[in-house]
Amino acid sequence: MNNKMPRTPFSTPLSGSARETELRLKNIFSGPKKRPPVLFLALMFSLCVFCGNLVSCQIAGPESFNGPVPESPDTSNAVRPVDDWQPVTLENNITYGSFYGSSEAVYEEPRFQILTELPADELPREAVELQHATRQDFWRDMLLPVAADEEADVTLYFAVDPDTMSADRMDDLIILQELTPIGVVLRHGNLAQFLDLNWETHWRYGANPWLAVEDFDGDGKPEAAIALGWGSGTGVDAQCLYILDLDVSYPSPPYLPYSSINYGSLPLEIFTNPEGTAAQLLSGGQELEVDLSELKEFFPTTAAVGDVVRFFCDGGQLYCQLDVDFSGFATAYLARGIFPVRYEDDTYCLGPAVLLTDDLLDERSLP
Repeated sequence: MNNKMPRTPFSTPLSGSARETELRLKNIFSGPKKRPPVLFLALMFSLCVFCGNLVSCQIAGPESFNGPVPESPDTSNAVRPVDDWQPVTLENNITYGSFYGSSEAVYEEPRFQILTELPADELPREAVELQHATRQDFWRDMLLPVAADEEADVTLYFAVDPDTMSADRMDDLIILQELTPIGVVLRHGNLAQFLDLNWETHWRYGANPWLAVEDFDGDGKPEAAIALGWGSGTGVDAQCLYILDLDVSYPSPPYLPYSSINYGSLPLEIFTNPEGTAAQLLSGGQELEVDLSELKEFFPTTAAVGDVVRFFCDGGQLYCQLDVDFSGFATAYLARGIFPVRYEDDTYCLGPAVLLTDDLLDERSLP
């Protein structure tokens, strides 16, 4: 920050060497001095006026420089931080993936053995709304189809512990919270694979996940993308995105490899003004200024992302929604960024934001 005071014709320098300070003090306390003769003053005044005229004649315009005057660069499209604004530390708390840790039990406990060699041709294809699911909708009291792409022949199932299913509720609506989730199953054609991925939010609120099948990595072959909510509560709505290769499998048992996003380098910069009352967000060609005046001393000079993370697919393009918290306690979400998911250098990552907004009800930013 530049704390230098601006100079004006009326400015009086208050700093200098010790010698200058000593002379000033002596002049103050030494009393009035004899004035020089009037004729001498008149002579000196005339000389100053004459010299001033000479100097004024020597002032040259820009055309006197050697070569043309350099033009100012065109910065109309440049996005850069405001002068004297300081960078804000951005805490990246995004979770790559969330798991139940049930894989070991699936391969060791007899009631889960069916998940190691799933008969894909027996599994139901059509998705069921979680809020209207009955016991009859479950396959062997264990798998419930919750999302499907009929054209791609892909179905996503939620997997639960069959021992937690009530035997006397064949036709009644299932109370999902009474069941114990253990993971998911993804079926593609005649291949079905169990994965111990966490779907806690869907279990708690009875909301179906979404499934998208597209060529997300540009190799000419389809992948399946699923977004599963694993964390929810006050100031928290967190999802994880998993992208599975449908054309690749490994035997004994069949395994569908999946990828998560590499969040190591977020394309987002944040700056704050010296007073801490405003923040500027920059990402690619997007720029947003946010009012922080209501936070006052509660702004901890850091911002965080990771507690509100959502994904959606629009026109075959995956997007990540990140809400930015300026309080440090997941209580002051004052900005939102929408970032496209890209496939670069053999990994999925986030590209520069296509939208930065402080209107969290902006329809353009809602899945």
